[in-house]
Amino acid sequence: MNPPTTHAAWCECLERLATGTQDQFVLAAMCAGRLDGMPGSTRMFSEQMSLVFRQRLAACNDRLMRDLRRGADQATVVRATVNARLTLGLLHRFSEIAAFPSPLRERLSDDLQRCAERAQAALEDSARVDRSGHLASLFRSNSLLGYKAAPDSDTALVGGMAVPPGDSAFAARSGRRGDLSA
Repeated sequence: MNPPTTHAAWCECLERLATGTQDQFVLAAMCAGRLDGMPGSTRMFSEQMSLVFRQRLAACNDRLMRDLRRGADQATVVRATVNARLTLGLLHRFSEIAAFPSPLRERLSDDLQRCAERAQAALEDSARVDRSGHLASLFRSNSLLGYKAAPDSDTALVGGMAVPPGDSAFAARSGRRGDLSA
């Protein structure tokens, strides 16, 4: 995908990002794109980018809640929180695209931080009913707040853990092979 420099190219990127198709390719293209050649349309794009950002953030939250409702076993909790953190990491990289106006980058970054903090607090609050403290420990150990350090899509999820490509030793020890990320 070529870096967007026209209205149509930016719209295509936003559509792909909204649907979640080829996130890393789209994000890489957007990072290399330019808005400066489109006078008057920066405000419109800021609104569209904010909308896509909010949609993806809401979808991340919905997926996290759906995944956690499936069960409270350790693997499910870890997989759900790691997947959410990876999505938050993608949205963090989106919020830092240099072509975006500075006020937009700051607003997206602040919104993401507030959302991650609220979600993490809600997870930890919900774990208080577990008298063993195991669930709360899982939520703290797999905090959503680590999204800034989340790996990109070149990193596979094996058994709910981020594993760099080529780490076949870990895959063999875990009994899992291949990319299990969603």
